[in-house]
Amino acid sequence: MIEQMFGFTVQISVLVVAAFFAVAALRRSSAALRHWVLSVAVVAAAALPALQAVVPDWGSGFWPAPVITVPASSSAAATSTGSSLPDTPGAAPLRERAGTADAGRPRSWAGMLLAVWLIGAAVGFALLGAGLVRLSWLARHSRPLTHPAWVRLAGEVAAELGVRRSVALLHSDHPSILVAWGWFRPRIMVPREAVEWPVSDIDIVLRHEMAHLVRADWIVQLLAEALRAINWFNPLLWMLPQRLRAESECACDDVVLQRGVEGPEYAERLLALARALNAQRRWSPTYPAPSMARRSSLERRVAAMLSTRVSRSPLTASARAAVVMLAFAVALPIAGLAVFAQARASFSGSVLDPASRVVPDTRVVLVNSETQSKHEVVSDSSGRFTITDLPTGRYSVELRRPGFMTIKAEVVLAEIGGQGSFQLSLGSLQEMVVVQAVAGPTGGMSGASSPAVAAAVTRVTPGAATMPPCTDAGTTGGNIIPPRKIIDVKPVYPSHLSADKIAGTVTVEGIVGRDGAVHDLRVLETPHPDLGKAVVDAVSHWAFSATRLNCEPVDVKITVVARFEY
Repeated sequence: MIEQMFGFTVQISVLVVAAFFAVAALRRSSAALRHWVLSVAVVAAAALPALQAVVPDWGSGFWPAPVITVPASSSAAATSTGSSLPDTPGAAPLRERAGTADAGRPRSWAGMLLAVWLIGAAVGFALLGAGLVRLSWLARHSRPLTHPAWVRLAGEVAAELGVRRSVALLHSDHPSILVAWGWFRPRIMVPREAVEWPVSDIDIVLRHEMAHLVRADWIVQLLAEALRAINWFNPLLWMLPQRLRAESECACDDVVLQRGVEGPEYAERLLALARALNAQRRWSPTYPAPSMARRSSLERRVAAMLSTRVSRSPLTASARAAVVMLAFAVALPIAGLAVFAQARASFSGSVLDPASRVVPDTRVVLVNSETQSKHEVVSDSSGRFTITDLPTGRYSVELRRPGFMTIKAEVVLAEIGGQGSFQLSLGSLQEMVVVQAVAGPTGGMSGASSPAVAAAVTRVTPGAATMPPCTDAGTTGGNIIPPRKIIDVKPVYPSHLSADKIAGTVTVEGIVGRDGAVHDLRVLETPHPDLGKAVVDAVSHWAFSATRLNCEPVDVKITVVARFEY
């Protein structure tokens, strides 16, 4: 995560520096063109993560990424997936069960850096959000501006500049606010003294602020502010919104000057307006919206107004397209630049069964926790597996083999790689029985099991003579012969409970021993003790052929779910 974050910052920095050089080369061109170059750079920078997903990595990095993790461990938190053995005639399904172990979580300086970055980003977005909330609050507490001169000139300027959406004019009690913002609902907010302004000032203000709305400066500025919040530690990302805002104001000044207002006259009116507004300024959060009277850019703007060597020509469609193509021609190779050489690792290990024999054909799935990239192999005849050329980082690993529990673990791979030994555990038998109360001769209810339903979930095989032959594969393990039910006894519905319509589900757990007998039964869940006793009485008489692991009889857990229905 840290390597990717700093790599992304370097890529953005390269893109922003290229944009600054382009803007410097265009210093004699119009402010609209310079602002468009910066705007496209902001959009391209925001699109870098998406571009990285489609652009191939063309470099191996300028320097190796720092190793921030520790070698993998086979410690895991295993969970059950519930898959079963393939059905065989007369075989009860042998299902996977979960084992547990502790999972180690490495601590490193990377976690501290990540926390610092998250705190800085949170503060940046909080300040940006505070400005938006403040702006929204002022808009809700302002009044529509219905002064005839404002309404008439707003309609004329909007038609002249090609403003397609209806612009709301707001009159605020705030003495120093003059901003324009919004896209679907564009708004211009002016201070309370605006109704007393001369018509010439109203015309200048409306032309300037509506130019911001036509150019969608607010949207681009918000995107730049968001990039700065994310990359708060990068000084270039602090310079970018400021330069973007300055070029935006100059471009809108050019719109006013293009309509016949002389530069000295406009500069004089702008300075007078700024003095009047700033004289009454009180502290408030910075508004994330264009403002023509912002003090920080006045000197540069006045110099541009009075200059006769600066172009004020509007931006053409061909110039827009050329800048976009050039910007993404630069952004695409930057997106494929591997700033840090991603350290590579391997993960290997062995799979053993409960008898400590190697288990072949075990599916091992490794998933990168950050990128979700999936790597899958199968253990070989010696029970070993190896996955190479893995990016370092955190992974989840899953081992699957029918008849055994599925192990789900978490591993952290460092540059030196990781390895582990995984020992599988046998699954368990699952049986389900439905017991229904039937009507007695007098119309009452009596307890009996439903043969039709019970036969659908348990199968009886007479004798063990039909057992498949068992062949010991020497040192190779994982060879399971599932048990077959030999004796099946159905639970009996206690008559007094069926008469009282007491029903529900009973869950019983026990052990099928090496001799096939069921013992150590215990009730996990029951709606009534007598129902639990009925199931235990029946299951204790069940008998199975032995479950064999590598031809050796083994104990296996059994879970019986009996559903009593009346």
